Amino acid sequence: MKRTDVVIVGGGLAGVTLALGLSQQGFQVQVIEQQAGEPDALPPVIPSARVSALHLASRRLLTHLGVWSRLARQTPFTDMQVWERDGHGRLQWSAAALMQTEMGHIVENEVLVRALLDALSETRVEIRRGVTVQSLQADDEGVSLLLDDGTFCRAALLVAADGAHSPVRRLLDTPMLAWDYGHTAVVATLRMATPHQQCARQLFTPAGPLALLPLSDPHWCSLVWSLPPDEAAARMALDDQAFAKAVAVASDHSLGLCEVLGPRQAIPLRARFARQLIQQRCILMGDAAHTIHPLAGQGVNLGLMDVAALMDILYQHRHDAPWPTLHFLDRYVRWRKSEAAHMLAAMEGIKQLFALPGPLAALVRQQGMQCLNQAPWLTRGLLRQAMGLAGDLPGWLREVEL
Repeated sequence: MKRTDVVIVGGGLAGVTLALGLSQQGFQVQVIEQQAGEPDALPPVIPSARVSALHLASRRLLTHLGVWSRLARQTPFTDMQVWERDGHGRLQWSAAALMQTEMGHIVENEVLVRALLDALSETRVEIRRGVTVQSLQADDEGVSLLLDDGTFCRAALLVAADGAHSPVRRLLDTPMLAWDYGHTAVVATLRMATPHQQCARQLFTPAGPLALLPLSDPHWCSLVWSLPPDEAAARMALDDQAFAKAVAVASDHSLGLCEVLGPRQAIPLRARFARQLIQQRCILMGDAAHTIHPLAGQGVNLGLMDVAALMDILYQHRHDAPWPTLHFLDRYVRWRKSEAAHMLAAMEGIKQLFALPGPLAALVRQQGMQCLNQAPWLTRGLLRQAMGLAGDLPGWLREVEL
């Protein structure tokens, strides 16, 4: 039976990042991933539709792990514009207001996973692909996993980083708080007529928020368009030309006409919040622990900060291995549940605020935007939080130079 310090179920962004970080700290780590294949060695010419908006704390983590320099491509954004299509309020934020060179970076998920795997190949981490966990059993010394190929593995700690539909979470029968957002995210890569100028744009329409995120080419943007399911299905059924016209109209022609590059995807949106992060020597992290609406692009950042927090706490207790008790992880639970709860509440509040119909609600939103524009001290606080410059971060993460 294979024995390690930590078994990580899930070879996505959170799981592979944690595996790399723990291995660099000297832990023995094994990764279990149900998908058999790996991302292509070279990124596609046209960026894939799934991207992440990484804030500066996430960049610091990836820099600390030696991954940032391995990215085949990434796009910094220096400005952000937020407005309501049928209103008069508008927010315009700039990294320069906080004496920063950028507000964050847009990175294709495939490109990021490939860079992580490249770095992981230089460690002793074993990745077992094409297998799933059939059952698990925990005792006072560790947890044993039975895999579907008939083999066993054992570790002092199991980390479930296996996504929003986490099989490990189902095996544990973890109590969840969950609700449908009533939205489906339509994502695509577009070529815009007007250059994006490294500005991330988000506008709120009566149907839902629409984001245009800058990519490596000055005319390429990643579209994230949140719509009611029936409207999303109707947009997905359009041919590329008709879909491009619909995007131009919905986005106030902010970047002119556009052209669809590559396939579109439709992703149902659902909020999830695990009531327990630790059960039977198993800990949930990333999308297995929480999922939020993508309107502020914070989902991946939330998962990467889970990684940083767990790295920090496990390293502090590395000499206690194989961890006869896991009481020291209570701090992780309080830390991460609090941040996830605040983020869920904030996303729900923003979504509900912009969904309110009527002229009075529109006036309130307009006045609120004007107040933010006229209160630099408040704007700076919000920006610092969104950019990963504030909040409860490990001390070593704050010290990483970019």
